[in-house]
Amino acid sequence: MMDVSDDPLLESMLDAALAQRAAAVYLCDGVASIRVDGRIEAFAALTGAQIDAVIGGIQKRVGVTDLPWARPFSHPHVQVLAYGAPTARGPRLTLRLRPLNRRPRRLSTLPLAPEARPAVDAILHGLRGLILVVGPTGSGITETLYALLDHVRSPDRAILTMEDPIEYSIPGVSQVRHPRGGVAPFVQSARGLLRQDPDVVMVDEIRARDEANVVVQCGLASGPLTLAGMRAPSAPAAIRTFLEIGVEPIGLADALRGVIAQRLVRRLCDCAVPSPGVVGRAPVGCPACGHRGYRGRVGVLDWLPMTSALHEQIVNGEIQAACGLRRRGEALVAEGATAQAEIERFLPSV
Repeated sequence: MMDVSDDPLLESMLDAALAQRAAAVYLCDGVASIRVDGRIEAFAALTGAQIDAVIGGIQKRVGVTDLPWARPFSHPHVQVLAYGAPTARGPRLTLRLRPLNRRPRRLSTLPLAPEARPAVDAILHGLRGLILVVGPTGSGITETLYALLDHVRSPDRAILTMEDPIEYSIPGVSQVRHPRGGVAPFVQSARGLLRQDPDVVMVDEIRARDEANVVVQCGLASGPLTLAGMRAPSAPAAIRTFLEIGVEPIGLADALRGVIAQRLVRRLCDCAVPSPGVVGRAPVGCPACGHRGYRGRVGVLDWLPMTSALHEQIVNGEIQAACGLRRRGEALVAEGATAQAEIERFLPSV
């Protein structure tokens, strides 16, 4: 593993990015930017020549210039995952910054609706069936999957995962890194995991029909509790996608216990103030939030449980269930956790 301290310029840049609460740094063609609370901002910590020097120094140490690559870096305060790729304007470098010694969130901290929490808890401890967690890229799917895993984690349960990458280690969980090399290797690996006689299986992302079929088979009555992530805009849309790619409707209806759909929106800073004539609060900006008006993010989570009506809809191939993400977002606005503008930005049409 390469050490950031070997390059003072790189170390200085990362320290400046961390001071801005950045989750990622992007470097390309003499331009730097950072991602803070889900948004990309200009980053003026280095000159164009210095940026090119950082990219060149890392490329030289990695030794790969004409293919995409990924490498971990050691840093005293964060885990740094570096990704490089050649582009028409020269090499592009992405540095993802993750806190050291991360731990999964507790289920009780997930912003589920009050009526949804006991239902999810009962399914998890029943150790049967399939729970899907869906959303677009960057919506916190992995964090929610890890929270669900942590909730069922116990010394008397065998828990296995298939992930790429493994975001961070969870004690008591056998995490398997499975690089995406096609559907056949995935299916073979999944079958191998099932031979380990697990009580709980987690798949970080379903990307193809055969993967979806394997997950559904795992979630049927004779299989383990199965947790799986998927890219989809809403819970009803995820179910429709399963049917559209050829998953057997009766199998899906029998295996599925519920779907968590989610987004991440920016959390209002404590400096926010009530806005006359508008529900909730409005962002202001102060030194603590870097004058952005927001500090951190909060999840918008919608729980769609399996019901007799939904079971019938899936079997008939006519999904009529409503998406509740917008309603959950409006509730967060009323609570003062986020602003209406964030809901309009992330949930304009669901």
